[in-house]
Amino acid sequence: MKNLSGQQSLWLVFPILLVLAILIAGIILLPTIQTEIRSRASEPIIVPITQTETPEIICSELYSPVCGSDNQTYNNGCEANLAGVSSHTLGSCITQYTLPTTN
Repeated sequence: MKNLSGQQSLWLVFPILLVLAILIAGIILLPTIQTEIRSRASEPIIVPITQTETPEIICSELYSPVCGSDNQTYNNGCEANLAGVSSHTLGSCITQYTLPTTN
């Protein structure tokens, strides 16, 4: 083997020492970095709740009469729900007519 001067041996050993220093720093610092990441991941994510406008409801013009609980006939169930009727049945409401009496 050839004898190396001080400067040549330094250039040979320096990259090895640099790699060792990086490895030792990684071994020392890596556990602390991982615990920081884990602690942040375990925190709950708080999403602010925003008020949104109620969507506009558009009913079809399909004629399928329903009788609402208010004894009014609506074109379909959707229109009855829009009017705020709590329940409805299929079919038109039956209205009772009083006939005028003649004397």
